[in-house]
Amino acid sequence: MLSILLVYEESNALVDIAELLYAEDGWDIIAASSARQAMDVLSRQKVDIVFCEIRMKDMNCMAFLEDVMSKWPFCKIIFNSDYCDCKLARATLSKGAFGYLLKDEGNEAIMDEIRRCEECINNEMGMRIGPDEVLRKVEVASPLLKNATLLNVLEWMPHDMAKKELAVLSINIDVDEPLLLVAASIDNFLPKSNSHERFLTMVEVEEIFSRYLSQRFRCHRASKANKTMIWILQSLGGNDSGLLYCKQTLDTVQQAVQKALGLSLSIVYDDFVQYEYLHDRYRHLLSILEQIIIQGEGQVLADSKFYIDRRGSNPADSSGRYLRDMELVRQTLATGDSKQFYTALQRVLYSKENNTTARKLQTYHTVCDIVLEYIENTGLGEAVFSQPEQFEMFKEYEGRNTFLIKMSALVAALIQIGRKLQASRNDSLILGVQNYIIANLAGNLSLQAIADSLYINSAYLSRVYKRRTGITVGEEITARRIELAKRMLLRSDYKIYEIARDAGFESAAYFTRVFKKKEGINPQSWRESQL
Repeated sequence: MLSILLVYEESNALVDIAELLYAEDGWDIIAASSARQAMDVLSRQKVDIVFCEIRMKDMNCMAFLEDVMSKWPFCKIIFNSDYCDCKLARATLSKGAFGYLLKDEGNEAIMDEIRRCEECINNEMGMRIGPDEVLRKVEVASPLLKNATLLNVLEWMPHDMAKKELAVLSINIDVDEPLLLVAASIDNFLPKSNSHERFLTMVEVEEIFSRYLSQRFRCHRASKANKTMIWILQSLGGNDSGLLYCKQTLDTVQQAVQKALGLSLSIVYDDFVQYEYLHDRYRHLLSILEQIIIQGEGQVLADSKFYIDRRGSNPADSSGRYLRDMELVRQTLATGDSKQFYTALQRVLYSKENNTTARKLQTYHTVCDIVLEYIENTGLGEAVFSQPEQFEMFKEYEGRNTFLIKMSALVAALIQIGRKLQASRNDSLILGVQNYIIANLAGNLSLQAIADSLYINSAYLSRVYKRRTGITVGEEITARRIELAKRMLLRSDYKIYEIARDAGFESAAYFTRVFKKKEGINPQSWRESQL
């Protein structure tokens, strides 16, 4: 719907033009009797067209034009004048006014000018980005798309889908041929480096890798959390010679990073495998890097087989299972299911993989990190840290049985406290929304404005309000505005358009439509029926 704001100080002229425009379907007409009143409307809502007198008592037309354009740059402004002032007309048009009409040109000229304006707005909405701009945006997004696709290939993507997606992005990996994975992680970034500096460091490390590996491999890198790099390599020669070259070259890469950037880099490499084994190999390499970090090792360069032999099992299967079980612990905590959390934690603690002292300690620290992260993310710290005795288990590992009992009890308490706090927060939120609506019925009641006033996300506000009250925020606003309008209809002799304005409706026509839909009759008829 096209919204048109009429600005006329003389009431008869305002009514005449409003009636002329009301006859056109799809146009929403808003009236203002002064420039100041018009600016008040524009501070609360967007309009497509402003049709106004050029000479207004409370504001110069050039200042009015500038203020409107600063608020709504795409708004079209048409000035209406009693007589021709060529100098003023040129000045307004040069500053962005859409049109300039003389009042004696008649109603037909007004309709033609507004239709021309409407056509211009529709054309602007339908404008497409030029091909050069599209290419530029694609170039900017391409590295992000490539990284996301490669991570999907590594984590879950089936063979045929991977083949198709890699071809779309022109990533020259042949999933029908053996692939070699290399995982690398910077042991310690430079002290006091920020996220931007760390990103640039990752780029520099990537350049060093590419410089040495691209001579013998097609190589593509995916990064995870600006910390871990996974390289997918495919030999340009034989796989046996390629593996030997890779082993020797990675040592050179490690030394080059140390010399050029002063950083310690840990690298773990695998063997050539078919695509069907790629996902398990990827999870295994990530598990090895995690183990290196936990154990405080640094400047590691190792074949994944070393860790297979050292652990005496098949880590391609066991490490993947261990990581999935640990993720289940995280998920059951996030969903607030204490019974499922107990089951998931018990499974991790008593799994076959958790059979060495080092692995038991690793599991203990990982679970502690998951729970502490949950406390921080849910804002429960202040509520639960008042009971320090519950946190003794974070200081010392007392064995699997004790840890399972104490951690499960703590998590059950955390979930219960979280639910109570959430219910209390939601009740306060509902009251805050309703109070804001009542205080601003004639003002800006967009969902974003309400959310900003309460310092929360607008989507979250909408979802919680509907769940707690059964109606949307918009329905609450409309109900409150209708309630105010009824009181004004009964207790004042205000005209319908004045009540519409003071109750916060965009126009008298819109107010009438909403009122009739809710009450079955228009506002004036309702007023008369109450007398």
